Amino acid sequence: MRGIYRITRFPPSEHEDLVVLWLWSDQEAVFSHETALNLHELSDALPARLHLTVPTCTSRRKRIPDGVVAHFADIAAPDRQWFGPVPITRPARTVLDVAAAHGDAALVAQAIDQGIRRALFTFDQVAPAGGYVANAQGWGTPIRPDGLAELGDSFHVRHLSGVCSRPPPTDWPTLAAELGRELGGYLRVAQYFPSRTMQLEYAWRTDQAPDARDVTKLRKQLTRRFSWG
Repeated sequence: MRGIYRITRFPPSEHEDLVVLWLWSDQEAVFSHETALNLHELSDALPARLHLTVPTCTSRRKRIPDGVVAHFADIAAPDRQWFGPVPITRPARTVLDVAAAHGDAALVAQAIDQGIRRALFTFDQVAPAGGYVANAQGWGTPIRPDGLAELGDSFHVRHLSGVCSRPPPTDWPTLAAELGRELGGYLRVAQYFPSRTMQLEYAWRTDQAPDARDVTKLRKQLTRRFSWG
């Protein structure tokens, strides 16, 4: 690449293509999205193009190399790590970025499951990505209690999740919906990952939102019913 040279007789290393792009970015880019998924070995992501995130102050007129997808964002130090000689986004940030960019929902679901299994993050850290998967795959269809009117734009949402010590019964979404109904809410999202992580999203009318004690009670009921660890 123009202005970038390689020292002769220097042993080659893996991912030199990434090093070239990092140097092109004046060492400001962070490899992210599907590229970071692949580097973290999360999901079966094999992106045809390299994804990197550059600071928002980067000129939009800067020519992006062929085969590269540039995202513009300021990534804080806690959200990045080193992968050999180049920086990449940490696993949780990577999953959230792919979901926010409307990436392949199947890959996001795979990444969530594998990340939880490998203790790279907890479900709560990637809950928005779990909601994206649920909606993209049709799991986010509301299960409405009888007599509950449309909530419109004003409603209160709570995400609850836990790791089950054993598989739940086949009718677990119905059982979870019944527990939420006791507090006047309805179940919007119900997911169960192979890692035995269960994600639930409940919604209430804003004027009927439960207080912290009620939410704690609901969590305890869910823990007992589904053997959350």
